[in-house]
Amino acid sequence: MNSVMVKKVARNEPCTCGSGRQYKKCHGAQGTENGSQEVKPETAVKEPPRHWNPYAKLPGIETERRSSIEEIFIDEFAFIDDCLALAARQVEILGDIRPANIEDVAIRDLSCDAFEFLYEARRVIAENRPSVVFPLMRRAFESVSLCHLFMVKPEFAQKWSKGHQFSNSEVRRHLESAPMTESVEQIRRLYGHFSKGTHPNRSHLPYLFLGEGNQFTLGAIPPIDLLVLGDHIHHLLDLCYWYVGVFLYSYRESLPDRIGPRFASEFLELTPRITQLRSALNEQLVKLREEAAEDEPPPGIGPAFFN
Repeated sequence: MNSVMVKKVARNEPCTCGSGRQYKKCHGAQGTENGSQEVKPETAVKEPPRHWNPYAKLPGIETERRSSIEEIFIDEFAFIDDCLALAARQVEILGDIRPANIEDVAIRDLSCDAFEFLYEARRVIAENRPSVVFPLMRRAFESVSLCHLFMVKPEFAQKWSKGHQFSNSEVRRHLESAPMTESVEQIRRLYGHFSKGTHPNRSHLPYLFLGEGNQFTLGAIPPIDLLVLGDHIHHLLDLCYWYVGVFLYSYRESLPDRIGPRFASEFLELTPRITQLRSALNEQLVKLREEAAEDEPPPGIGPAFFN
């Protein structure tokens, strides 16, 4: 039988127990005179990496952050939930109605795709993960854009279903000729915002000050940045309102008579709410940007980040 090889561990090397600390500060705290000590592998205490801090603290911090953020933006999240609830109810009803044509199939598929990404975007904003929310909203934005296009110009649904691809600029031009809940100016603003984020530009990536006071910044650890989160919530409000308006309008005539008028009235009640929310949120964001501009920018960060 082969004998077990016992390793001599230097004091400054990582401890063999897997803690990540130096041996002299871990199991070698009672080291021998020559600065090393034998540690038998079968007796070393090992802890799975997933139990190490600060990774192990993330779920608890996410829960705490979610509670704080949802309280700060309570009206905005209520509006988003009401939009998504209307869409979910419509999906449930459409499940009992066969698609009428290929355009109908395309709109249903895109609507459900947009819902998934909007729902996830709402969740990760509440968990204080602004870097994650952008690609989710960008995908929802593109699906809503196509859904809108197919509703006003069904011939594009035929092309899309056969594999034809459309550029964002092409879709935008067609939508500007047939705006619905969103004005031409709002459509252009949304396209401008989401087009900038193809790569992680500075304007879309929160500055986390890693190495300048923050020892750990992954996930929900960073402090709540109201300017960054408020800007994302502003765009999410617009997307949800646009999405539910397009989706409901697509089936204004085909839904059962007892359901259609109710959906219409529910959507009409959203309009004054989003007008008020947009106004209040814009006012707060202007103040936050002014406050940020008064502070001395971090090294390497130009004024465009704060505008």
